[in-house]
Amino acid sequence: MTSDQLSPLLLPLALLLVFYLLAIRPARRRQREVARTQASLQPGARVMLTSGLFGDIDTVEPEQVRLTVAPEVTVTVHRQSVAKIVDAEASAEDSPAGTGATAADVGFTSPGAEETPGAEETLGAEDASATDAVQRPSDRPADR
Repeated sequence: MTSDQLSPLLLPLALLLVFYLLAIRPARRRQREVARTQASLQPGARVMLTSGLFGDIDTVEPEQVRLTVAPEVTVTVHRQSVAKIVDAEASAEDSPAGTGATAADVGFTSPGAEETPGAEETLGAEDASATDAVQRPSDRPADR
């Protein structure tokens, strides 16, 4: 074969190589990482779901994971919705609630806060509790 016959093949081969390096190889790497994460799920681990919800694993089943997201609040999610396993100490340091930051520090002001000088709300576990606004079926008045 002469170089005139090979030159039309070089561009398509180069494009295939670039496509492999930019698309297929990273996708395979991500797939392996997800498989490793799914295999290492175990009760007691702190995880983050793809929706951004954090919780502690109670039980792991073949298709489902049961998480505790707040005291006495347990949710069942599909196993593939677990995005990553997080370190409990690192997640407490990263969140504004774990640092003792004020609402003004994280850019939040409540209505009327401008009217009251020095009115800063400290974000903490007691303020960030999602269970305050949730009514459980046992807490609701019975329908008649």
